[in-house]
Amino acid sequence: MRNWFFFGFVLLLFGCEQDVLVPCNADLPTGKLCREYRYYNDEPQGFVEFDHAGDSLQVSRIFDANSELAKTVIERFAEGRKTVVTEQFPDAPSRVQSWNYNEMDSLSLIVYGANDSSLQITYAEGKRLRETVLIDDVIVRYREFRYYQDDGMLYRISEFDGNDSLTFYSNYNYYNSNGNAFTRVSRNTSENELVGRRLFTFSQLGLINSMEFRLANGTVVERMDYIYDGAGKLNEKLGQQYGNTSKSVYLYN
Repeated sequence: MRNWFFFGFVLLLFGCEQDVLVPCNADLPTGKLCREYRYYNDEPQGFVEFDHAGDSLQVSRIFDANSELAKTVIERFAEGRKTVVTEQFPDAPSRVQSWNYNEMDSLSLIVYGANDSSLQITYAEGKRLRETVLIDDVIVRYREFRYYQDDGMLYRISEFDGNDSLTFYSNYNYYNSNGNAFTRVSRNTSENELVGRRLFTFSQLGLINSMEFRLANGTVVERMDYIYDGAGKLNEKLGQQYGNTSKSVYLYN
């Protein structure tokens, strides 16, 4: 599977309206993401402000369309690995995730709250084999991973409920055309009925260019397009879903 992440100038909020383009705070580390502005059907939906403390801490403050703080996400890192994620809310208790790793530095366990629930990840020969979601130590669902024998690329993810019944599975196919890479993910029911296909396209640099989701009848119901600057930083993410549009605009220091 390809690892990819979605990180310009953007609009400054004045009251409830976005008014003029402004730069990031000059005191922030150079090249770091500082803001994301979000839109839905061309209407502002709020923004996210990012603060960084070296490589050990990232703080994301999420504001709604009225510029009110909705949530603060604090991510802590150690030796390049995410270790703790804390979500803080103005009028609700905080939520905490603890991230744990195995001897191969692969993520093996995420504990939510005071061990209220967890995500356990097991590996075989260095590849992810299974993800299991537990609540109060009871398995509620899990996913199993299979790989192509020739190149080791991901072939299938099968999803099961807590009673070991298959609910869905997704098959992965990869190909190249005109210097770009493509990944097609076909989602199927337990009765082998096709739900739809997602097609991801990647640039020669490995950056995701687009995602398109077609139902089994060929109808396109969702599409995402990603626009980068010359340095490979994500500037805009444009979406369409069931006739509605969305957009995120990213600003860097």
